[in-house]
Amino acid sequence: MGNEKVRRIQLLRSGCFSKQQAVESYSSDDNPVEYASGRMSETASRVLHKSPDGAATAGRQGAKATKNVLKKVVISFARAARAAVEAIKASDATIAAAGSTAVIIIIVCVLFCTVFCVFEDSSGGIQVYSEEELLSFEEGVGIGSTDIVKVASTQIGNWNGRKFWSWYDFGSRQPWCACFVSWCANQCGYIKAGVIPKFALVTDGISWFKKKGEWRSRKYKPRPGDIIFFDWYGDGSRDHVGIVESCDGRYVHTIEGNSSNLCRRKTYPVGWYEIYGYGVPKYPGPKEKKSEKKAESEKTDKK
Repeated sequence: MGNEKVRRIQLLRSGCFSKQQAVESYSSDDNPVEYASGRMSETASRVLHKSPDGAATAGRQGAKATKNVLKKVVISFARAARAAVEAIKASDATIAAAGSTAVIIIIVCVLFCTVFCVFEDSSGGIQVYSEEELLSFEEGVGIGSTDIVKVASTQIGNWNGRKFWSWYDFGSRQPWCACFVSWCANQCGYIKAGVIPKFALVTDGISWFKKKGEWRSRKYKPRPGDIIFFDWYGDGSRDHVGIVESCDGRYVHTIEGNSSNLCRRKTYPVGWYEIYGYGVPKYPGPKEKKSEKKAESEKTDKK
């Protein structure tokens, strides 16, 4: 069991943490499927989001479960088909019709599961795009920023995000994934420099980057410091945001705030359907940074 879950249980038992607070700790920033599945949070999530090979491991676990379901579907299909044949022999039209309907439904299920399993790659994980298709993806543009990544990494483990939503002047807890990104950007001076906007709504961040012409689709291999936006379920909505820590060409590694109410590292396949797109800030180069520091020191000297 995860340390955070152990801590919550201890607090609940001691009376220091009410059930209502436990419920309120859930935020719309979280992936609903992942949050709702305790097993995913404790096992697959821990592997998937902390290990470079975690995505493949979690994919193998998912593929194994899918194969078991497919096996049961095939068995059910066989039983239903046999029942339909027996019903036809007995000239029972009603039972035969029901059996035929069941067979059609099961065939559809079998086809669905088969299509799903086609996306299983050789390592046992679920690969969104083939290696050849990945080669056609746009490589990261700009120089990226390790500074914002370093700042974000110091906040890993932060729970509830009070530091971030209170910095944004919210009087009570709010979905804080965007507040976290903005806070990290502010620590690096990027908000003041106009490199990254100060935003609390995911949609506002997306709009800003699109207007600046600094937007890329999910078919992109990001650089450290790029801002990654998510669309849970791939339904066209915009739900969550984080900071790209690195990309190895196959997987995108991120640092996100308000992921199960925590700041933590996560990993996704490049081109994953729940990635809405990327904000690609025009970070200052080494020369620009030096000139900015020189200007600041001159202002200080004048004072």
